[in-house]
Amino acid sequence: MVSQADYDAVDAVTVESFDDAAEYAMSETNDFEKFVLGGDKVLSDTGPVSKGLTQAYALSTEDVKVGGSCLVYSAENKAATAGWGGIGRRFAKPLDLGAAKAIALWLHGDSGGETVRIQFRDSAGRNADFLPVVNFTGWRKQVFPTAGFGAFDWSNVEYLLFYFNNVSPNTSVQVKLDDVRALPALSAKGEIEQLGLTINGKEVVFPKVPEPGQAITCEGPAGHTFWPGGMTKGQRLELPDRAFELRRGKNTITMTATPAETFPGDLQVLLYRMWPMED
Repeated sequence: MVSQADYDAVDAVTVESFDDAAEYAMSETNDFEKFVLGGDKVLSDTGPVSKGLTQAYALSTEDVKVGGSCLVYSAENKAATAGWGGIGRRFAKPLDLGAAKAIALWLHGDSGGETVRIQFRDSAGRNADFLPVVNFTGWRKQVFPTAGFGAFDWSNVEYLLFYFNNVSPNTSVQVKLDDVRALPALSAKGEIEQLGLTINGKEVVFPKVPEPGQAITCEGPAGHTFWPGGMTKGQRLELPDRAFELRRGKNTITMTATPAETFPGDLQVLLYRMWPMED
């Protein structure tokens, strides 16, 4: 479960509106490549990449979430191992984001399983990183608290970088990025009282509501388990064995929270096919 904030707050500061892709071109001034580290590093025309991976970026005016344009960032990995790449920009003058409680942006995913690293660098070279995994399709708002980065100086932000990490071998990925904003406050959404999952019209209410870092797994005949987090042993949950059985073909699945306004933005439901046991 994630933090929530008012993306359209009056006091929000737009950090990047993606109006000019040329800001991400390497130059004597924009020397972001020195921060992009990794094995088998190659310096390509578009920035540092791992050997066997190529990357590209360009503005698009199609399917934009905010304003007139967004940035399309793509990569193709022809290597036999997972690849990475990075692009970045240097601000003409360091930004003072010291009053921000959260960083937010819109990210359009391709369900490729790659990680997009969003990295800020202060004038001393220290970094603050956010790492959303792209296991979704379409636009999704990402909100990240600014607390917890030690000596990082949010009042003196000099660089903004975007990376692809964990690009699978022989795979192409593409995401879109739209307005990055620094937000003045996090929203208090209250606590979830009840969490339910509806599959093809049949709702199952979970006896526990997971908090950040916790999870519930449902493995059919093997049972259902609540994972408190860390090394703590899982706790068995009493739910019908066939509660989450899918039918052949299309299924409709909906996750709900009560009260509705407490629903977290990136609570994930992951479904895995379980093959029939052989005789």
